[in-house]
Amino acid sequence: MSRADGSPSIPLAERLGLPAGALPRLSVVVFTRDDAEQLQGCLAALESDPPPFPLQVVVFDNASRDRTAEVCAAFPGVERIHSPVEVGYSHGNNAGLARVRAPLVLFLNPDTRPHAAALVALVDAFDRHPGPVLLGLPMVNPDGSPQPSSFAVPTLRGRFAGGVVRRAMGPPSPGRIAPAGWLLGAALAGRTSFLREVQGFDESFWAYGTDLELCARARARGALVAQVGAPPIPHAGNPNWTPERRQRVWGALLRWALRDLGPGRAELLRLSLTAACVARGLAERPGGRSGWWAMARWTRQPLEVLLSADGPGYGAGAAARDPSR
Repeated sequence: MSRADGSPSIPLAERLGLPAGALPRLSVVVFTRDDAEQLQGCLAALESDPPPFPLQVVVFDNASRDRTAEVCAAFPGVERIHSPVEVGYSHGNNAGLARVRAPLVLFLNPDTRPHAAALVALVDAFDRHPGPVLLGLPMVNPDGSPQPSSFAVPTLRGRFAGGVVRRAMGPPSPGRIAPAGWLLGAALAGRTSFLREVQGFDESFWAYGTDLELCARARARGALVAQVGAPPIPHAGNPNWTPERRQRVWGALLRWALRDLGPGRAELLRLSLTAACVARGLAERPGGRSGWWAMARWTRQPLEVLLSADGPGYGAGAAARDPSR
């Protein structure tokens, strides 16, 4: 089988020299929806620069309507799980976790570009830190600038407007780890046994807040949550903050606050979101205020309404990164 450019497609297992029946050292789970172009780049990166240990790659295809199936077929070493209906990020990752054969699992977004140096550093960090551990990889934007991927736990003393709920933490030096409150889910890894013990991701979180809730639950179980001092991997991410996306993120944040901080603090967070929207609206020029006024009105709804903001139907893949598509 060959790819679109005519070059031969070599299965990942063959490229790594994985003997028949051998267990992989690391499993990679990629959740994707309508993001075939980015997924192809991710899988090609794994194939062109594989780590020096056996690797399993599982793609959860979340009811994609593009070329995702064709892309997966061009990499015969990849296992594809196809969902005929749209499900949440947590549900899809849990389905991938059920297929994992390695003792370590790395959850990747399709718009990441993993490479051998990062994967080797990740596995080495697990070897140095036995027990329950969640580890994240540092990232850079496509232009090479640093991309925050390790954060302190949000508190009510922080700012909650415009997505600035996250206080970023700097990456550690090479070969070391830096404890964190939570890690960006675009490149988040753990021991398979521990993740299965805690039943994976909480499926009441649909698309956003999944990494925050998992890291919080892991810490409550005594796990170390930290970022690895590794060569960063490129990650396209989504710089577009539409009102719908902001509502989904805030709804997920409120769900986490209600669960981990209690009803009283969740209500305080809701009020702080309202105040932040008003402040942003006053700071904007007249032409840009209406959006923040609308967000302020949205936050004044009952908490149970806000919690339902993050759910099915959110634009995925390239469409999410570019709303004009």
